[in-house]
Amino acid sequence: LIHCDLWTSPIVSFSGYQYYLIVLDDFTHYSWSFPMRNKFDTSTIL
Repeated sequence: LIHCDLWTSPIVSFSGYQYYLIVLDDFTHYSWSFPMRNKFDTSTIL
């Protein structure tokens, strides 16, 4: 089971990242964090 959360940061980073995708593996509790400049990049990451 994998949980995903896409959230918008109120502050844009120096590199231009405003959105973040967090993916959590329920079995191992391992998590990945993907900074994104655009929301539509979510499908390419997944």
